[in-house]
Order: sequence, then C-alpha cells, then structure tokens
Amino acid sequence: MTAILSLLVSSLSWSLFDLARKRLTTSWQPLPLAFALNLGVLPLYLVLWWGTGGGLARPGYWLPGLLSVVLASVAAVAFMAALKAGELSRLIPVLAVTPVISALAGWYWLGESLSGLQWLAMLVTVVAISGIQGGLRGCGGRPFLLMLLVAVCFGLVVVTDKLALQHGPLFWHGLVQSLGISLVLGAVMLLRREPVNHRELSALIPALMVFALAVLGQWHALLSLEAGVVELVKRSTGIIGALMLGRLLFAEQVRPAQVLWSILTIGMITLMLWPGAAGH
Repeated sequence: MTAILSLLVSSLSWSLFDLARKRLTTSWQPLPLAFALNLGVLPLYLVLWWGTGGGLARPGYWLPGLLSVVLASVAAVAFMAALKAGELSRLIPVLAVTPVISALAGWYWLGESLSGLQWLAMLVTVVAISGIQGGLRGCGGRPFLLMLLVAVCFGLVVVTDKLALQHGPLFWHGLVQSLGISLVLGAVMLLRREPVNHRELSALIPALMVFALAVLGQWHALLSLEAGVVELVKRSTGIIGALMLGRLLFAEQVRPAQVLWSILTIGMITLMLWPGAAGH
C-alpha cells in the first residue's frame, strides 16, 4: 500500500513538474533547463543521503546505475532534437508506448510477470493515453524516430533504475543520476555553446521541489512494484493530471473525447493496481 501511495504521489508530482517546466520554457531553452534542473537537485540528494546515514553502493550497482545515466541523457538530448525537428503535439503520443517497453524489459531482465488482465489493461491504457494526446497524426520521418528513441530510453531507464536500487541506497542513486546527467548535458551545452539563464535561477525552486518528489516517489514505488506498472501509472496519471491542471489554471480547452479517454484510463489504472489482478 505504501508503494502505491508513493506511486500516486509521484505521478501527481510529475503533472505539477510538467506545469512548472511549461512555465519555465518561456525564459529558458529546453537543454539548459534540463541541465539546471538535474544540477539543482544534486544538493538536495546530498543532504538527504548524508542525513540518512550515507552508505555506498555495492559493486552490482554500477552497471545499471551508469546505464540509467546514459539512457536518461540520451532521452534528454533526443527529446530536444525531436522538438526542433517536428511539432510537439504530434510527437508526444509516441511516448504512450513506454509502459509496454518497461514491462517487456522488466520481464526479460527482472523476471517480472504481469497477468493477462494486467496486460489487457496496459494495452487499453496505451491506446487511451494516445487518444488523450490526440493520437498519431502525420507523425513520421526523423522526428518520429527521435521520439521513438526517447520512448525506448524512458521505458528502459525505469528497469535500470530498479536494478540499480537493488544494490545501492535510494539517495545515493539520486546523487549518481543527477551528477551524471548534469555532466553529460553540460558537455553537450558546451559543445553547442548554449548559455544558462542566470537571471531566472530563483524561478527553478518550485520546479526542483516537485521534480525531486516525483523522482523519489517513483524510485520508492519501484522497490515493490513491477517496472511496467510503475511506468504505466506514472505516465497515464501524469497526463490526466496535466490535462486537469491546464483546464483549472489556464482555462485550456478539454475535448469530450479526452474526458472519455481519461475515464477509461482511470478504470484501467484501478484494474492494474487491484490486488487480485497481479501476475505470479
């Protein structure tokens, strides 16, 4: 029950983070923003790691831990490249496949097994997520391939995170992740000569708080739940939350079809998390 609560808190935090990030993009370029956010949570993870007694990772941590850094970094760079090459509204629905990738990778690397009912709920939810976001309309070529690469990386990083957390403390993993991704993105920024907007650093604080809460809640949930379930609930709940917040805070239009898809998604999430639905 604690893992499910952590997952739901994480999912809602991802919605708030997307909202905060949307506001920040009015004064930040995407790549410097991703760099600043990952670097900004590093002191928080350091304090939490030190405050909980420290503790280093075991040797088995390093392969999946560093692989998580690589996957997350590739996803960040590919996402920026995809946005420059195509329209965001046409590309985002591609990310609906990430739960399937996580579930398959979890089955292969972790021996996780979803029941037939959970697989049905997952596939229906993937279609519903795509429906909420408008579906794949005129999406192809290089932008599509770049966003598909992002989806693969997002789907796999959930599994490598879970593997890493089996061999190291949660806050230690946060330190390695934030430091590693910051170094990679910082190097890319230097190559591209992209400046950081120092005048807007204070505006990062709310985004950093919800970002850390979203990530830590997700990692805590991974300690007990299957990778595919975590990714499915996180992505679908996050999308519905963003839809609701957009309507409440910005009076954004919500189409009737989006409401119906959202209701269906909520039903499938409930089915996924229902105790009797889990595989063995």
